[in-house]
Formats: sequence, C-alpha cells, structure tokens
Amino acid sequence: MAPSCMRPNHWSDEETNNPLLADEYNFYKVETWTNDGAKVDRLLYAGNNLERARQIFANAVQFRPQIRLTIRQRKRVLQRWPAIDLAPE
Repeated sequence: MAPSCMRPNHWSDEETNNPLLADEYNFYKVETWTNDGAKVDRLLYAGNNLERARQIFANAVQFRPQIRLTIRQRKRVLQRWPAIDLAPE
C-alpha cells in the first residue's frame, strides 16, 4: 500500500497557456491588465488549482504592488488587485 503522503497526478493539476482553452475547461486564470484596466496584458497562470492561482496572485502583488491583477473563472472575478470597494457609500 502506498503511503498516504504520496499523491498520484490528479486532474486538478492541469494547466494551459491558452486563454481560450482555459475558458473552455473552466480553469482559474491569473491575469495582468494594462495600466488603464481596459484589456488583459498577460496570462500568468491558467489551471484547475485555485490554491496555486492564489499563490501566484499573492507573489505577484508582493513583488509588484502597483500591478493590476485578477483571478478569474470565465467572466467571474474571484479576486482583484488593487482591491475595489463595491459597497455603497
């Protein structure tokens, strides 16, 4: 019997560098945006592992605090930097 600490490759470790394929497979995407926030500048990560997406997001914010960044799943924005307060005043 294999030790419990060893995990075989799992489907959730799938990644791609193709943003269209990422949307088709409903992957989490970590994306940088242009300074004006109008369009995606670069795809940093696309895959099924949300924890990995969050780790990449946190590292990018730590090393470049002025960066514009999102974690998205298709059109749904899960996290954004800089954070925007959408609560009514």
